[in-house]
Amino acid sequence: DAKKVVDLEASGDTPSWAWWDDDSLDFPKWCSFKLNRAQRSKAGFVTVTTSACAAASGRSRHALDRSRLGAVVIQALCEANFEGHVGVSFEGVSLHDKSGHVHVHLKCYDNVLITAPRSIPQASKRGSHRKVTDSIDEFITRQQKFASRLRRSANNGDRNHQKRYLTVHSVPSLESSNDPEVFELFCHYQTVVHKDSDPFFGEIGGPETSHSDEYARTKEMCPSPGFLDVDAVYCDLSEDRRNVIKKVYLKFYRFLCETPVKQDKDRGSFELTDGYDIHIPNGTFHQHYRLSTTKDGVDGPIIAVSVIDLLPQCLSSVYSFYDPILSSRLELGKYTALREIEYVIRRRASIS
Repeated sequence: DAKKVVDLEASGDTPSWAWWDDDSLDFPKWCSFKLNRAQRSKAGFVTVTTSACAAASGRSRHALDRSRLGAVVIQALCEANFEGHVGVSFEGVSLHDKSGHVHVHLKCYDNVLITAPRSIPQASKRGSHRKVTDSIDEFITRQQKFASRLRRSANNGDRNHQKRYLTVHSVPSLESSNDPEVFELFCHYQTVVHKDSDPFFGEIGGPETSHSDEYARTKEMCPSPGFLDVDAVYCDLSEDRRNVIKKVYLKFYRFLCETPVKQDKDRGSFELTDGYDIHIPNGTFHQHYRLSTTKDGVDGPIIAVSVIDLLPQCLSSVYSFYDPILSSRLELGKYTALREIEYVIRRRASIS
């Protein structure tokens, strides 16, 4: 409702617009309009911007085209009735093709104070914890729905609305490669961040997408249980869809799971010390970042994975992938890098 988005709140002789952190508005915060800085306009023009189209496109895994969505929003704004809003007139609207941001151009008069997000710091601080909590609940719900669409046997349970702990456990790459949740998170990251084709919901090409023979040969050569059985895990999907998934899985396996680094399984321990498994043996590992219900648990959904080569004298950070939407709140890319640095410091201290 375009008229609702730009609702004007009168406050004495100096009305103001709260574009952010306004609990009275019942639409998501990422649908709001905002200014880059606070302005007091005297018969001047200001521009307010929303990234809702780009955000909606990303949240839909690009099922919604942001340019087409932007065109619909522009049409709705142009047809909206802005009469009756004291001190402001609607001058026009435009769409930035590259970013998908919608810009609304307004003319404001002497008695209008335009308030930007940074001018409401108290509201932001009060709502900061709630926002992170809501983001975690949103991720868990979204992850459950996604798993149910692909795997009917997925055990979702009632896992949201619980206290969560961010736990990290190292898993040998040839064991992690057999975890559907890890592979699905990788595909989601590659689709949103690197614009790869979505193997689960994207278009299915011609016969060239079939990699069943190559997949079968690779599976025979791989040590058990280090290779995901796509046909068994995604048995509810069509054969053509499974062939597309097999093609992407082969890339995932060869990129992040196959390793020349040998692991000495008879040495080391996977027990946690203050949340760090610093006594694990050398080898290639996937560090699973989970939202668990206990401090040392492994019962929560995976939100990020770091791929590392652990060698006698160093740790090599190979790659990391994570949920892009949740990362907008938790900065998961930065966190995984910082935690790897802390891991090296602690491991070195334990050896010396």
